[in-house]
Amino acid sequence: MSLGGMPVKSVRRRLAPLAFALVMAACTQSAAPAAVACPPVPSGARPGDAPYGQVWVGTRVNVNGIDEVDPLVARPFFDAPTAYVVESGNRWPWMGTSQRTAYFTSEAEFERYAGTKAMRGLDAVLYDPEAWEATPLAEQRDPGAAMAKFGELGHRLGYDVIITPGFTLPSVSGAVCTANPGESATDAYLRCGVARKAAVNADVVEVQSQTLQGQPGAYRDFVDSAADQAREANPDVSTISGLRVRQTEILDDVKRTWVEALDVTDGYYLAMRPDDGAELLGWIYACAQRAA
Repeated sequence: MSLGGMPVKSVRRRLAPLAFALVMAACTQSAAPAAVACPPVPSGARPGDAPYGQVWVGTRVNVNGIDEVDPLVARPFFDAPTAYVVESGNRWPWMGTSQRTAYFTSEAEFERYAGTKAMRGLDAVLYDPEAWEATPLAEQRDPGAAMAKFGELGHRLGYDVIITPGFTLPSVSGAVCTANPGESATDAYLRCGVARKAAVNADVVEVQSQTLQGQPGAYRDFVDSAADQAREANPDVSTISGLRVRQTEILDDVKRTWVEALDVTDGYYLAMRPDDGAELLGWIYACAQRAA
């Protein structure tokens, strides 16, 4: 049998690759994840604040990198009174209204620097105690006492105080509160009241929840519980959470996480490559503009 002078078998052989390609394209389209929908802007957002009225924290290197990629999205978030730009030395970025912030991994180190020339021009100080060599072991084992001392001294000197306690502090051997055998890191963090202790003398507390970004629901639940603890200890504290892009994630995962946690966190500590940061902030900015 032939079709237009061509044997049917030949037609089938020639059409088979095209048919396969069309089927694969249809399957790919049906399997592609839906675009992340923009959430509404909260009614409490004020003119001059960052989009969605949130607090944003980032390092000078990160923020300047995002600005080089796209200044039109960097500045609405980081040239704002609710933004903190972190620098480890006495060099400050271009942001006119952001809070100039010094970074410390040791409360004892902060005591040595307090009142010196290196602290001139500061608006805020950040303490990042973690289960690592940069934080003295005594501070790792009793982070509550160290965080309280850091916050008290920071406020006495007139600074805003940001505390970002590490997710794994309860894993430190000999700590005041340690994880139980078989207990997850999130459960140990909550049971040990890490966020509650951080909030006592702080203006901003970060919940380092970025390891949960691939699970937006779990991310939200953890941040919500930690934020409740922080606000119980200090009703005036702002509780923020971490955002980054890891190798196992795509940027849409971060967007979904941001949307999921929008009503339980007061803002974010942004730690990602400048191109990823610019794309994320650009999307959030566009969402805010559409909702305005």
